[in-house]
Amino acid sequence: MSLPNAPPAVGREAIKEAVKEIVRDGDLAFTFEAQRVEVAKSGDYGYAEGAYTLTMIDAVSKKAAADHGTFLPVYRKQLNGGWRVLQDMRSSRLPNVPVIED
Repeated sequence: MSLPNAPPAVGREAIKEAVKEIVRDGDLAFTFEAQRVEVAKSGDYGYAEGAYTLTMIDAVSKKAAADHGTFLPVYRKQLNGGWRVLQDMRSSRLPNVPVIED
């Protein structure tokens, strides 16, 4: 998981921090619509593909910022019958913002 125009959050702790930052926003609005869902014949893996919209307050400008794009999570079936996200990809349709590093 990552914020728009931010590098990917890799690893459990980085993902937790990214999610915490997103849900702290009282104006957060997130919608998604799966357009295709498929499960492997084995029943062990599956994925969903679709579109999302995300509105939140930009940390720098303090103004509402909207993002939209596509998502593709890959799921693995657990021994208890539930599903767990194995990998997740989100691709923004917004133009890239150059990152200037110090």
